[in-house]
Amino acid sequence: MLIASNKKELKWQNNMLQRAFEMLPANVSVIDANYNLIFTNRRTNKRADDDPTLEGEKCFKSCLYIKRPEDCFAKKVYASGDPVLGHQVQIKDDKWVEIDCLPIKDEFGKVMMVVEYISDVTHYEKRMERWQLALRGNKDGIWDWNIPTGEMFFSDQWQEMLGYQPGEVEGLLKGFSKLVHPSDIGLVMKRLNDHMAKKTDRFSMDYRMLCADGKYKWVEGRAQAVWDKDGNALRMTGTQSDIMERKSSELETMRQTLHDDLTGLYNRTYFDDSLVRLDTQRMLPLSIIMGDVDGLQVINDIFGRMVADQLVCKIADILRKSCRKEDIITSWGGEQFALLLPNTSENTAYAICRRIQDTCQEYEKEVIRPSISMGLVTKVSLKHSIHDLLMEAEDELHKQQLAETRTSHNMVLEALERNLFEESHESEEHARRLSLLEYPFGKLLRLSGSDHDALLQLCRFHDVGKIAINNQILTKNGLLTMKEWEQMKTHPDIGRRIAKASPKLKHLAELIYTHHERWDGNGYPNGLRGKKIPRLTRMLAIMDAYDVMTNERTYKKTMTHTEALEELKLKAGTQFDPDMVKIFLRIDWSNLKL
Repeated sequence: MLIASNKKELKWQNNMLQRAFEMLPANVSVIDANYNLIFTNRRTNKRADDDPTLEGEKCFKSCLYIKRPEDCFAKKVYASGDPVLGHQVQIKDDKWVEIDCLPIKDEFGKVMMVVEYISDVTHYEKRMERWQLALRGNKDGIWDWNIPTGEMFFSDQWQEMLGYQPGEVEGLLKGFSKLVHPSDIGLVMKRLNDHMAKKTDRFSMDYRMLCADGKYKWVEGRAQAVWDKDGNALRMTGTQSDIMERKSSELETMRQTLHDDLTGLYNRTYFDDSLVRLDTQRMLPLSIIMGDVDGLQVINDIFGRMVADQLVCKIADILRKSCRKEDIITSWGGEQFALLLPNTSENTAYAICRRIQDTCQEYEKEVIRPSISMGLVTKVSLKHSIHDLLMEAEDELHKQQLAETRTSHNMVLEALERNLFEESHESEEHARRLSLLEYPFGKLLRLSGSDHDALLQLCRFHDVGKIAINNQILTKNGLLTMKEWEQMKTHPDIGRRIAKASPKLKHLAELIYTHHERWDGNGYPNGLRGKKIPRLTRMLAIMDAYDVMTNERTYKKTMTHTEALEELKLKAGTQFDPDMVKIFLRIDWSNLKL
């Protein structure tokens, strides 16, 4: 270091130093503890040309950025002893400056002087404004992070995207951090730090941000950092895009991939993935329950796919209601379900099975009562293969199904028969009166014993298909609408399907199906004519019509015995077999107690 030998040389050195600082693109000042400018390269037009600097004046008198005394950064450095770095302030004429204040301390750590460095960053801010303008078209927001100070700038568009007013979000890193979803903040900070450490070329990821309405929004953040010559990250500037629409589509695709369309439960793919994921010591004991909906095939045969699907969905709801939040409930395929119960002993799993069965019992009064058979196994050691465990659960399920004393489809049919007469006392009385008419009529027609038995059963079950018809239609007081009539006309086909599904009713299937055909071919469902209509069905048509005419109905006036017989004679040859009507009129009515 050169030391001047006289005042002339000292003055020359100071002039050279002054000229060197004047060549810097920023204002540099040295401020003492009394806030005097002991050195500065700033000039003032008020001074004479031979003394252009502000040395000797109080720094705050000519400060460019101070609006209030507490805004003075030199004062803050003297008070705290810590540097103030990278603060950006807007001054007059829309100019922006960045201020750095650094302490010069003695050997005891006392601040002796403060060096203030003020650089013009207007060009950078103008570039930011142009960037904002360019991004406004695609609704992106921008942010800028001064890494040494932690200060952050958020554009109006950035804040509006989340529902905040301009300036509402705190302009610090913590203001940004507290808006990131708690589940995402860890990964966001890791990726920011990885980029600052030059482990990645840029920062880019999807994460959730807290909106002003309290909800979270998916955004895509992208940013690029700037480093100094030593590799220290100085600032990072980035954009934020609203990706809720894209994310919703992605989540829906994922949901469809991992969920069953019918029940909304997880599907077989998710079950297989979970089975591998849960096969750890930490999840033991691990219980598996395999379930199969009882009687679903019978329901499908009788009522069709739609009603069968409704039953499957009802079972799915029962499983949701009966299981715990941590249990994984999946649709195994078709009518089968599979449950994974981590950290669940065999006794606890049995209790869950009982709860499922008890919940099914709550639907006991319904026509189609939900019921499910289940097989349960529990893994207590990692030595036990998870795939062997799954096969054991299926075996247990099959054993339970075979051990039932009554088959599931018989239970369904019994429930249907019971419900048929529970829903309508009139239907049971109607069947009883037909049975009384059957013997004298069948005797006159010389029916065989088997035909007598079949006709008696037909009297009882010919309307079994009405179990699937809306009760409001069955009891309607007045004419049916076209739509209601079309629904009513489906009950012979439903009745046939019910009969086919039952060993004890199978022989009645076609008789039930044809019991609304007419002699002239104008009946339904197939418009059969004359003797193509089964004999027992033709007999039932006459008995059924007589009973309907002579007993009260919501949709027609009751006739006397004589009026009903006259109506049968009138319809003979059109609605009824004429020969059978003649024979029906020969019945000895005096001994009948209808």
